[in-house]
Amino acid sequence: MPKEIITVGFSEMLEDGLKELTNKMTWMTNHTMRICESMEELALFIDEAIKLGRCALDTETTGLNTRMKSIRDPRAPNGIRRESCAKLVSFCLCHSSNLGLYVPVGHQDGEELNLPLNKVLDQIERLCKNCITIYHNAKYDLAILKNYDIIVDRFDRIEDTEILSRLYDTGTKFVGLKPTAEKILGRKMLEIGDKIGRASCRER
Repeated sequence: MPKEIITVGFSEMLEDGLKELTNKMTWMTNHTMRICESMEELALFIDEAIKLGRCALDTETTGLNTRMKSIRDPRAPNGIRRESCAKLVSFCLCHSSNLGLYVPVGHQDGEELNLPLNKVLDQIERLCKNCITIYHNAKYDLAILKNYDIIVDRFDRIEDTEILSRLYDTGTKFVGLKPTAEKILGRKMLEIGDKIGRASCRER
């Protein structure tokens, strides 16, 4: 059985050791991934994505189980509340080749940086309804979005690089994001296992 994911907090992600690893990847030095610090910044980023017509979207979660579970809650109308087994930790967005936005919503370590989940979801829904969103393994991300009441049902507004990588090389068995990026773009990605230990993470 595969091991469970261990969530990494902001303090680990931002320490100097990670910067040293990214500096070894020459292509990363020309790209910026910044943390979203306000709802205004997120709204402007999504405005620009809608103007451009497309945006890559990745959900970061606490696990891989996309099912819903029932929880007893006396405040709920019938005493039962439904919620996603995998909780949202953040969104990663990218609308251009050299700029990405990391939107924290559910970090426990560094929770002061979290933006309000409901307001972020409103912006993500606006993005999904007004431009093409690009995923790698859209089945997972769309299931998570559905758990948070965002229904993406316009298939002309969805692209999946996992499916496209199969079409690019119909004989390949390896369609994960890392081998796809290296094969098609010539860009070797940072292995998170190098930072937190290979037994602590797995690629979906």
